[in-house]
Amino acid sequence: MVRHGTPVDFRGFIPANRLFWRVYGRGTYPNGPVFGGQLYKRMPGRYLFRLTPRGLDTRRLRDGAYVIRVSARDVRGNQATLTRRFVVANH
Repeated sequence: MVRHGTPVDFRGFIPANRLFWRVYGRGTYPNGPVFGGQLYKRMPGRYLFRLTPRGLDTRRLRDGAYVIRVSARDVRGNQATLTRRFVVANH
């Protein structure tokens, strides 16, 4: 079991632009994004967060099945939890 942690917390500050890719994962885009010069004004953003600073090194885990559970909440009381199963096979 891996201990609980808080990879990002925006209650006190918003990270500087230079830290953007340390916080967010590939595939992140803001509300009203521009793709190929086209503005999608009403499209909500997609925010993918990095859960570890350098990614998950599976060599530190034994081969087998694992479950990861991620919970998020905001200052308005909205919250959600996502659980996913994955398999490590380092052989």
